[in-house]
Amino acid sequence: MGSRCFNHDCTIRAEVVGVIANNELLSRVLEHEGFEARPYPDPLSGAEPYTFGHGLTWITERESVSIVQNRLLNLADSLRDIYPWADDLDAEVCGVLIEMAFQMGLA
Repeated sequence: MGSRCFNHDCTIRAEVVGVIANNELLSRVLEHEGFEARPYPDPLSGAEPYTFGHGLTWITERESVSIVQNRLLNLADSLRDIYPWADDLDAEVCGVLIEMAFQMGLA
């Protein structure tokens, strides 16, 4: 019985993973898809499926958590730049400030 392409032992899968690791495939997809920060209707149907980011129509919870973590780190850096005195606050208070900035944005 032949191997299937989504089997971890598949040679084709290994080659694709290598291409992604070298950023060749990733670069092509990012270039061809472009980036849209807000959802937009499918160009062919004019409706669903709505697309966002780099041609995404869905996102996993794990991917969403990763995005939120990155945004929280960026907000922490921004708050530190805007309010240098925040470094003197304890971690719990800083966490509240970061969460407020995440929920309401930075002014």
